[in-house]
Amino acid sequence: MTLFGEIIEPSSRALCDFEEDLDVVPTIDLKWEGLNEPPNTISLLLCAEGKSSLDLFRKSVLNNARKVCTCQEIGVEIYQISLNNEQESLNKYVCLFGNSNRYNDAEVIESIRPWIENSKQVVCFLTQKMVEYLTRLSQEKPAILLRMLQVSNSNELMDKLPVPILEQPNIITGKLAAVISYRLHIDKPGTIFICYLDQIELDSTTAEPLLSLLNKLNIKTVPYTAGVPKNESNLYL
Repeated sequence: MTLFGEIIEPSSRALCDFEEDLDVVPTIDLKWEGLNEPPNTISLLLCAEGKSSLDLFRKSVLNNARKVCTCQEIGVEIYQISLNNEQESLNKYVCLFGNSNRYNDAEVIESIRPWIENSKQVVCFLTQKMVEYLTRLSQEKPAILLRMLQVSNSNELMDKLPVPILEQPNIITGKLAAVISYRLHIDKPGTIFICYLDQIELDSTTAEPLLSLLNKLNIKTVPYTAGVPKNESNLYL
């Protein structure tokens, strides 16, 4: 079995079927709420993964958005969003990736492949813990650190954004890594912004750089308001 974006190794070579047709990608039967059919052309597809990124989009971007379709089995939600410039086309969409323990990342991306293929530009937002940033900094690590990766031909707007390129040996994983890998495979532009956080959740200060990036992409946002942080410890004072 072959699935783009992820290597699946069998536990034993005895289970391998060497006569298997590798050109056939298995499909999964999913139940979608709404119509999982993208328009022929999408000007911009925004993708988000990670607890903080999802919270930011839900509170600051999707206020006036129209839900297009959702699938709880794979944790995917797709919305159509409004723009700052009303004269622009309204075919800008947001895809949120939640948890999907039942299916691997490649299967999830395969289920929304037409959305990725029909988009002129794909921009992803990924939040990770600061401890996952492996490059040593010359100064003390800030509360938020932004890095980016680009594939294929990027547009002038992306080139002008003041975000450094992700350095080695840092890597990205998960569904957004599969999205960007697929954009590279089909030779279409794609950008991913990686946000390293020194705390568990975003607040109004650490959310500001991400909101600024969204505004430069001509995405209408509202100020981010952090909720009451949950106590994830079993310790009591």
